[in-house]
Amino acid sequence: MDTLKVKPEYLSQRDNLSSEGTPDHFTQCFIASDTMFLRWAQKTYQPSKKTLIDERAWLAAIENNLSGRETRFFWAVHERALNKVLNRIDAPFTLRAIPANIQSIAEQIESGFPTILSMMGTAYKETVKGHVWLAYWTEKNPQSEIGFGGHDPYGNALTGWKDQNGNRIFYGSKDLRKMILPTCHYFKVIHK
Repeated sequence: MDTLKVKPEYLSQRDNLSSEGTPDHFTQCFIASDTMFLRWAQKTYQPSKKTLIDERAWLAAIENNLSGRETRFFWAVHERALNKVLNRIDAPFTLRAIPANIQSIAEQIESGFPTILSMMGTAYKETVKGHVWLAYWTEKNPQSEIGFGGHDPYGNALTGWKDQNGNRIFYGSKDLRKMILPTCHYFKVIHK
């Protein structure tokens, strides 16, 4: 079920650069997914604003939000930075990183919120441990099992990411059970 009036635009992490300006295609899924979410939030809650957040600026914002021994792969870093922007654009919610639960994620998506979530990629490519993507619609199969559709910034996990187009990808219930393990997280919407 696709309930969004404003659809998130797709961004690929495969064209990203590091903060030093060198190609960095493999570690930017969190940056690309955050940016897709923030652009949706800006268009939804501040539609008159013409300048949208770009991935390079978002990477710098994340790196400027590091505290202590944190790295840019920590959910807490992204939570702080995302909530700063959501507050600035007067979004009626904040985000909190919590352990992933397929049913809770489905309910959030169906209530109209794209959802940043992680998956374990090792089921599809041995070298991919963790991965982050943006889900924004749900679908049920004939057995009423739920699947998620959205944008995967690295491509299609079902092909081991050989298919580099992750625009409007769908991962069915069988795949979600392999991907979303107890160690995975998502950003839960907390209404103000």
